[in-house]
Amino acid sequence: MVVAVAIVFIIIAIIAVKMIATAINSRSQRAMAEEETKGYTMVDSTELGEDGKPLQVPVPDGFSASQVPGETTVTGGFVIYEGEVDWSKIEDLDSYAEVEATAEEVEIQEEADASTENSNLDSNNSENSEEVSTESNKEDATSNSDSNTTNESNIEEVAEEEQTEDTSSDQADSPENSQENLPENSQEDVQENVISEEKEMTQEQKDAENVQVQEEEMKDTEQIDNIEENPEEIEQGNNEVINEEEITDEEAGVATMSEEGNEEIETMSEADEGIATLAEGETPTTVFDLQTSRNQYVWVPVKEVSRIYGVDSNGKLWGKLYNYSSTGRTNNNWSESSGVMSKPGTGYREPDVVRNQTAYDADSKIQGYRDGIEQYQMLSQEMEENFYKMIESVKKYGGFYIGRYETGDLNQEEAVVQKMNTNIASQTWYVMYEKCKNLAGTNENVQTSMIWGSLWDETLQWLVDSEAKISTGETIDYTLISNSTNWGNYRNATFEYTTTSGGTSTKNTSSGARIPTGSADYTKANNIYDMAGNVWDRTLEADSTNNRVSRGGSSSSYGSSVPVRNRGSGSPSDSAGNIGCRASLYIK
Repeated sequence: MVVAVAIVFIIIAIIAVKMIATAINSRSQRAMAEEETKGYTMVDSTELGEDGKPLQVPVPDGFSASQVPGETTVTGGFVIYEGEVDWSKIEDLDSYAEVEATAEEVEIQEEADASTENSNLDSNNSENSEEVSTESNKEDATSNSDSNTTNESNIEEVAEEEQTEDTSSDQADSPENSQENLPENSQEDVQENVISEEKEMTQEQKDAENVQVQEEEMKDTEQIDNIEENPEEIEQGNNEVINEEEITDEEAGVATMSEEGNEEIETMSEADEGIATLAEGETPTTVFDLQTSRNQYVWVPVKEVSRIYGVDSNGKLWGKLYNYSSTGRTNNNWSESSGVMSKPGTGYREPDVVRNQTAYDADSKIQGYRDGIEQYQMLSQEMEENFYKMIESVKKYGGFYIGRYETGDLNQEEAVVQKMNTNIASQTWYVMYEKCKNLAGTNENVQTSMIWGSLWDETLQWLVDSEAKISTGETIDYTLISNSTNWGNYRNATFEYTTTSGGTSTKNTSSGARIPTGSADYTKANNIYDMAGNVWDRTLEADSTNNRVSRGGSSSSYGSSVPVRNRGSGSPSDSAGNIGCRASLYIK
């Protein structure tokens, strides 16, 4: 009897164990299935958080997390590449790491050498002071006194020269007609960038040249770049509008230097196009090949999603837009009380259509621009719905992706976000809107879009919060947001860049030519290229009943008066060779 009972208990125990195991296995399989279908993978960056663990970034399925040194930290700009990448076959990853390691080793060695040299000098001075006679000491003292006098004199001369150069630079980069368009408090905050040839010119020559350049710019492109974000002007409706006149291929060409050292315009030939796109079926073997053949995006972490949007009394979501100055940022055309956001007026706003009843987004016109779509569909079924989805994604994942480069191949069937592309302008807002929306292709895990103005502002704030470095080593702060000459392709900036033929050229001041997107580290901040200058980047932001908003200025602008923070308004039906767009991507 006892044996029978024991056997029964054993059988029950075995059955129970099997049931538990089955349940655990089933739960595990469901978890694995959910993991496989959720559409993204959390990837460790090479940056540690406060808890000592790697910071993670959500990488959508269909994209590869970068393994290129300098592209794998959250605060420094975490990069993803579209498609699967076999990093073991990318040839120059080691050279990237070696360059970074060598630079660090050199810096450490220089500090050590300097320390050793100072130590030796101190030791030698101590020994010499014990061995020399009193008379020698007097002679040394006299000699040192003469030397110090000479050094002080040299220092005074250098200081006078620097002061003269600074004064000359202030006058050269701030022509009278440009100063009139600057905010009152920005004059003293402007950081100047003047090449040596300009320093040799007289003040009258500089003023005359700057006035002539601006007159030619207004005459040739009829574009008004000096648009400032004065809240009073916004309320009064006095903001100027970009005239997006079509620019010829030659005017929109790439600046290069001839053998004689003269600047000339280089247009894309069939041979040049090979540098921007690999042959069909060809596998990238270098980082440069990878960057010129794959779409790339940079992760922008968002600390507080409430900085991006608000909800009005009717429950409608609106984007929060900002003005920037050298001291910080302030609200643009909105306020908030007890968690309820005021409804924006007819100034800068999103999401919204351009409600002119006889043009642009009006039912009688928009069907010609958007394949028969009606205004209410564009507003409610696209813009408002997509804005809501973007906000929900940012809430869930803690950020969004911004196009690493200005959107390219705009006159092709499929647009790209790739290094060295020159086809980055000369299309209407409607064409650019469609191109950015279709960048996702068949990938159902993500949605792509022309960037919202609120995300542009959040990206600028992230550059400040993360203390992003520019090529000069300077840290981006509100001053560099308000005067972007030192990190953007503007008329008054000079830097080196890669040409479409693979060489290196110098973009000089007084040159207003755009460059291939991503071709200069000078224009990079946290792995994002050309936010400042090159071409205006169109956004989804609306202005008044007629205009869409572009951000950041262009190569024909001055970085001191039309910086990365700047807004320009223009007709969505026009196109111009100095106006492009910027894409964004978020995980569904």
